[in-house]
Amino acid sequence: MSELVEVNLNLEEEVKILKEEINKMKDMKLPKNEQEFVEMSNHFRDTIEEKEKEVTKYKKLFFEERKQFGRIYGLICELQLYIESISDIGGDPVYETLAGAIRALVSSKLFGRLERDLGLNDEDDILIYMATA
Repeated sequence: MSELVEVNLNLEEEVKILKEEINKMKDMKLPKNEQEFVEMSNHFRDTIEEKEKEVTKYKKLFFEERKQFGRIYGLICELQLYIESISDIGGDPVYETLAGAIRALVSSKLFGRLERDLGLNDEDDILIYMATA
């Protein structure tokens, strides 16, 4: 035989939230005629255009900073090759650690998100990369 279980749905809080939302909607200023509707539409369009300009500005800034990181990464690699070609520092643990750490930091800033998005950021691979960079 099945047993009856009392369930308290406690809908009072949900009803209260819905009433607050209804009151907010009642307080909203709705256009009373075509002119008010046109003014609201124009204001909304202007606001959207301002936000789009702001987003474009930040996209350009992001792109410029990413290019700078790319240049830094390339210069670090070139400097590392140059130093190793004119000296026998290549096996020095301090040099290898510092050079690897710098390259790994810049590389993670440049390519980290892309690696994550492509599912290539296995932690073992990162450790191996840092040890061999």
